[in-house]
Amino acid sequence: MAAEYLLASGTRDVVLCERGIRTFETYTRNTLDISAIPVVKGLSHLPVIVDPSHAVGIRAKVSSAALAAIAAGADGLTVEVHPRPDEALSDGPQSLYPEQFEKLMRDIEALAPVVGKELLRTPRPYAGAAFFSGTRLAESMNVLSAQRLEGSAELQNLPIAYCGESGAYAEQALMRAFGEEAKRLQTVSFKEVFDAVLDGSASAGVVPVENSLAGSIHENYDLFLRYPDVAIVGELKLRIVHCLIGDERADIDSIRIVRSHPQGFAQCKEFLDKHPDWAQEPATTTATAVASIAREGAIKVAAIAGEAAARAHGLKVLREGIETNPLNYTRFVIISRRIGDGEEPALRQGRVPPSLGSDAPNKASLVFSVPDEPGSLFACLQILSEKGINLSKLESRPIQGQPWEYLFYVDVSIPQTSDVFEATIKELKAKTEDFHFLGSYRASL
Repeated sequence: MAAEYLLASGTRDVVLCERGIRTFETYTRNTLDISAIPVVKGLSHLPVIVDPSHAVGIRAKVSSAALAAIAAGADGLTVEVHPRPDEALSDGPQSLYPEQFEKLMRDIEALAPVVGKELLRTPRPYAGAAFFSGTRLAESMNVLSAQRLEGSAELQNLPIAYCGESGAYAEQALMRAFGEEAKRLQTVSFKEVFDAVLDGSASAGVVPVENSLAGSIHENYDLFLRYPDVAIVGELKLRIVHCLIGDERADIDSIRIVRSHPQGFAQCKEFLDKHPDWAQEPATTTATAVASIAREGAIKVAAIAGEAAARAHGLKVLREGIETNPLNYTRFVIISRRIGDGEEPALRQGRVPPSLGSDAPNKASLVFSVPDEPGSLFACLQILSEKGINLSKLESRPIQGQPWEYLFYVDVSIPQTSDVFEATIKELKAKTEDFHFLGSYRASL
């Protein structure tokens, strides 16, 4: 009733919070009425945020109550965390240690798709640096790249994030897009690239999404769904020439172990089939595999990576051009944090380097699911066909926690007439169940 009174008085930003029953009675003090959550959601349109910390009052029960609340339909949680709960001035006994909170977040991430929810990563406020204002598609068709690139000096001084060690293919793509003098931020995972872009540690990021031989890099496509405030603003294609790299004292006959990214193994399958006695050890990136050899000084271990990685770490190339097919290209995308308001599709342009094209965007990436009905996907494709929009990529991915249900990843062309594309997106959203506009950009040649 309190929430309804607030709404009636004109306050629209209201949430319902189930904190549980707090009394001084031994048997009822640590009680959370989980069954009230679906009841309240059935009676109100408001989101329900559960506070398991205050509800149960005991640290050992907070995580279990939090997971139960999510399973019951809660839209969010309020959890108390303290680096030293024993020293907390208040609520110490119910506060989680940071490592307990991290485990809870992993458990929630695993549970979320099972109950039809997504655990989204939200941005933190920037300390001074402001991202470029975005424009709607109708406006962006008529502006020059130079106008879209206007922004603060602080933003221009921020580094570009990529995953891997020095010499990684992603670093090569970064330098091709932003120049060899561009500031760079190394990360140890693709997820950290998205985190850096989201929290303002980097103005942009470079991540691979597709290889011409091994196919899509699904991890990064999935990350776009977990980070809705990060968008694609550019792309480029890089020729991949793989080398077998080892210590200066090594030769091919001495190799017993080879390390690389799984995509590297897949792209060099014919070469590796000739050495069935080599053990294959996966690495986060190809350059990471090279760096590990340099650190260990290993003679019997080689890595599959680019020549630039060998130079960066002082190793030698044992065999060059070992990829199965010389027509081996990886498609990288430039990602940036979204900003600004507006109706979908909103193009919040980030730091787009001039090398990726000075004209208006002509390509867009979308993700959507469709109802489990005959012809539902065909209906979506028919919309694109009738509007004269070219479909350059269509790939299905299973929805985690929902067996035999799929998301469709789509790349489409953007026609010169912006109104046509706006209308197309509007129709697609009406036909789909879960629609995500990943971004618009200039297609790489």
